[in-house]
Amino acid sequence: MLTPLPKESSEPLAWSGLLDQLQKSQTLATLVIAAWQMGLHIARILVEQQLNERAQQPTSWDDCPVCGHRLHSKGFASRQMLTLVGRVQWRRRVGRCPNGCAGSHSIPFDQVLGIEPYQQSSVELMRLGCLLAIFVPFELAAWLLAQLSGIRVSDDSLWQWVQQYGKQSTHNWEAAVEDWQKGHSPPVEDLSEALAAMPLLIAADGVTVPLRPQVGSPKGKTRWREVKVAILARLSHRVNQNGKQVTRLQQRRLVAVLGDMQRFQPRLQLEAIRQGVETAPKLSGSVTGHEASGDCLRIVLSSWQSVCSISIMRLLISGRPLRPIKMATQRVRLRCGLSGCAISCAMAMFIAFSTNSAG
Repeated sequence: MLTPLPKESSEPLAWSGLLDQLQKSQTLATLVIAAWQMGLHIARILVEQQLNERAQQPTSWDDCPVCGHRLHSKGFASRQMLTLVGRVQWRRRVGRCPNGCAGSHSIPFDQVLGIEPYQQSSVELMRLGCLLAIFVPFELAAWLLAQLSGIRVSDDSLWQWVQQYGKQSTHNWEAAVEDWQKGHSPPVEDLSEALAAMPLLIAADGVTVPLRPQVGSPKGKTRWREVKVAILARLSHRVNQNGKQVTRLQQRRLVAVLGDMQRFQPRLQLEAIRQGVETAPKLSGSVTGHEASGDCLRIVLSSWQSVCSISIMRLLISGRPLRPIKMATQRVRLRCGLSGCAISCAMAMFIAFSTNSAG
């Protein structure tokens, strides 16, 4: 239940200033910005109220992992986090073993919220920052993030976020491939009847990117390595203003690997299963000129030769050769000077976020 702010709080003063700014706005642009800032102010207050109210609920303490005694509450401790609505603060219970065992420190409410110890930025903010950093340099991404959200972070923070979630995405992919190779089929993404009835396209290509010779240092001769990329999409058709039927890509998903074909092929096959390749009415492969990628694509497509109609072709989208892979990976060239780990992490991030976003 939401409660009004106490009179002694400084929030009414801040709200009065925002309201005054709104009333003094003359142009539409300044009016919208003032209202937007008021909305963020309200959102931050709501989040803090909810956090503090939920933290007051009774806490069930576990046993000490060292001596087995039940953990005891040591009172409330403050916590703050930088989010898309600004910096939020709240207080929650902290527990510890009555015997003072090392490693018995416990904060159950943090686990409920899904936040890690010493985490300073919330996931939704890091997600937006990582998405921007995939396509533009970190300095520009930090500027864009400030323009879009009003939250200012350093380009070094963005770099750390990409490293963190890129490695996490890579680990998740490796675990999923290992489970699939052991015979555990991955779940198929939920598709509408219209999408499920469309042909499935799988296109593969390779893009050469510049990398640092060693991690953490720009010195030395640039290393050029190939990122193998595949795009999976459903094909729809529409008639344009000239009465000509054109093809559109729907439900686009991306697979990228900085490595050899032995690493690329099972990941492509795994994502194909997730995209419903076994039930697709037709399966089409697009070869964009890279011989090794084309051979891998033919091997992957042949796995489902008995369940759907397959064709290998150079697909035309709106009368032009299909170039979505080069368009997507061309942004990687902006990462010139990054280490190989950063490139693979960034591409892994793009895989995870593309899968979670709308088609």
